[in-house]
Amino acid sequence: MKHNGKVEKGNLIFDDPENFLIQKAKLEGKRVVVELKQYRKNRSNNQNAYIWGVVVKLITEYTGDRDNESKQVWEQVKIKVGHVYTEGFLKGLGKPTKDLTTVEFEDLASRIRTWANCDLGIYIPLPNESEMNYL
Repeated sequence: MKHNGKVEKGNLIFDDPENFLIQKAKLEGKRVVVELKQYRKNRSNNQNAYIWGVVVKLITEYTGDRDNESKQVWEQVKIKVGHVYTEGFLKGLGKPTKDLTTVEFEDLASRIRTWANCDLGIYIPLPNESEMNYL
């Protein structure tokens, strides 16, 4: 169970305190683990749609691979931008791309755009420049 909130003047304020109390009551008498960490927004659905609908699509079209090969293209692209990718994880990040923060994911997208431009000679537009429908 994850419960988001914020710390104000030393107090923990939950976004949904009622739900927290319900979940806490269900654990009565049981041992629990409580972890506090700063909230980080994971990559957005728009970022994911942009990667697949613009970035991977353009690279797939350039390489001549078909749509059913786009997952393989995505795996190869992640390797090309300098990460060793094994067993679903980017080495060094220790997490799958779906768990990257919005900033980490945009950094990855930026490295891919640079690589595609320099090594393949293809321009991949920024999300706000794209006329492609990726949503």
